[in-house]
Amino acid sequence: MISVAPVNNDEPTPVNPYSLLEAINRSSGAAYTGCVIFTSLTIYLAITIASVSHKDLFLQTDVHLPILAVDMPLLIFFQFTPVFFVLCHFVMLSQLVILARKTLEFDISLRELEPTSRRTHPLRLELHNFYFVQSLAGPHRSFVMKLLLNFISWLTLVILPVILLLFIQLAFLPYHNVSITWLHRINLAFDVVILVFMGTFLTRIEPTFFLALWRTYLRHPAISVITTLALTMLTFFSCLIATIPGEKLDKYMRAQITDRETSNNIISELMFRFNITSILGQSDGPVFGYFPRNLIVSDLDLIANGELKSNTSSISLRGRDLRYARLDRSALHHADMTGANLNGASLVAADLRGVRLNCKHEIELILGLERARAKCASARGANFTNALLQKTILAGVDLSGANLEGAQLQGSILKLAILEGTNFWNANLRKADLSTGIQAQGASFLVARLEGADFHGAQLQFADFTSAQLQGTSFEHAHLEGAVFLNANLSAANLSYSKLYAANLTNAILTGVDMRFASIWMTLPPSTRRIKLIDMSDIQIQPLNNIDRETLRKTLRVVSSRELRSRINHSIKDIISNSASVTWRNSDEFTKWERLISNTRSKNNIDYRANLTSFLGNLACKSQWNDGSIAKGIVLRAMQHRFLGNQSELYLRLTTANKCKPATNVSAPLLQTLFSAITESSE
Repeated sequence: MISVAPVNNDEPTPVNPYSLLEAINRSSGAAYTGCVIFTSLTIYLAITIASVSHKDLFLQTDVHLPILAVDMPLLIFFQFTPVFFVLCHFVMLSQLVILARKTLEFDISLRELEPTSRRTHPLRLELHNFYFVQSLAGPHRSFVMKLLLNFISWLTLVILPVILLLFIQLAFLPYHNVSITWLHRINLAFDVVILVFMGTFLTRIEPTFFLALWRTYLRHPAISVITTLALTMLTFFSCLIATIPGEKLDKYMRAQITDRETSNNIISELMFRFNITSILGQSDGPVFGYFPRNLIVSDLDLIANGELKSNTSSISLRGRDLRYARLDRSALHHADMTGANLNGASLVAADLRGVRLNCKHEIELILGLERARAKCASARGANFTNALLQKTILAGVDLSGANLEGAQLQGSILKLAILEGTNFWNANLRKADLSTGIQAQGASFLVARLEGADFHGAQLQFADFTSAQLQGTSFEHAHLEGAVFLNANLSAANLSYSKLYAANLTNAILTGVDMRFASIWMTLPPSTRRIKLIDMSDIQIQPLNNIDRETLRKTLRVVSSRELRSRINHSIKDIISNSASVTWRNSDEFTKWERLISNTRSKNNIDYRANLTSFLGNLACKSQWNDGSIAKGIVLRAMQHRFLGNQSELYLRLTTANKCKPATNVSAPLLQTLFSAITESSE
């Protein structure tokens, strides 16, 4: 009987190193070529991405691919490139894992033939020159050469790919597209997972991942720990440091840092101790002080080829997130920024003439629906110092806390805008349309030029018009509770039906002013020397009723700034206080108002009508207002019902050729409307 020895399946099959050598060298050639191509691709993409400037991101210019001479759309490039690169990295690592298994088996078989731990077998000299193969199974070398071979492998397989993916994210970060930035984070995280799972099998031949990982940590504990920490910190950096200002992750990080003193959160403590505050910087600051998180395109000239045709846009920035962008001194006139977000942006001395910074769906705002549905533009806290904003469309824009000091806003449309606490110091708003219920509580118009501006129905509680030029300005039906008109020039202004509770009219010039049906209480009266041709008929001098008080409270509740809301609420206490009202009724100021009203009623006669018409005509036609700003305001006032001047004479004065040049800058439809009003009244 023939006995057959049982086969032990647990014993590894012996490997013939001589037969394996040829297979390794053949695979090494292909893998080496793949590594060269992959490294070249990494460098190529790095150069291409480095060439994408902030100007390209701002203008959304196509990305030019060198050598290929192909232009790719910006957004498609930054979406497609990291996905393609991670796929290439995965394919290359897969090829190297297969090659590593062969090479490690070759190394193990030769070690059994070597008398010492040194790799001295002559067969090792016949291995392919590929640095990856040489580092795994090449002949014994000095420590420096061994370190260099390992470094090259780490550089090409781990360091450069991961850095490139992070570089893609940082380069695109100023564009402020949360969806694409999350795609970059996911690609980086996926690449890290690939490196962990597949990189383990580049140095071990164990059949399972966890066994290979465990033995890798046991054999190379220092390198393994450093690698783990590096990849973890990289992922942490990508998700929590390289953030878009204002996104949820950015808010979370800043909340953790802010609450550190009152919180025992471990994450807060760690972030504080590692000085993450200095890494994050401010909302408009760069990451690590080097990688900007916001666009910087100062001194940019978009219209280098000349002026645009009417009703055309120089560039479309509709719906763009331009928070904290620095656009100082840039030429952006006639740009379409409808629905754009410019919160915290800097546009010092920028040319924004004819820009559209309004709502995508303005009808939603007119109907009283949510601003979010109207998709209105926002520039909260933005800096427009000395910016050129003539004839811009800013309807519905949120400019709360913005700085428009010295800005030129002649003829601009700001109806339905939010201007809470906005600074218009020394700004030029001649002929500007600020009507249709703008919210300008606490706004500052110190020394501003507002001739012919329209504030019809505006919410101007506690606005400051100190020393402002308000000739021909309309405040009809405006809410001016607590407003300050100290030393302001209100000649020919229209204050009819306005709410002037607790307003300050000290030293204000009120020549030719219409104050019919205005509401006054606890209001500081003007000087009698500065009152002439004023109409105070039917003026209401009485305290706020319950409806007025509730309307005032309701209006101030919508003020978004806590500081401003708190300051205004503190100021209105006297207005709504019954005891303060009783005190004021017995004051000299109340008596002075009664005397002013009584004296002006006697002036409403035929002489008053002729004098008022002459005054308004002369003021409208003064050459210093050749832009027609005051003429426009006076025309709007003359169209009103019960205008006490002579409409026909005023119309003839404004339309007589060569006698009133400023009136030539009043729109023809407006003059036609005045003519129609004259015709109707004569019938």
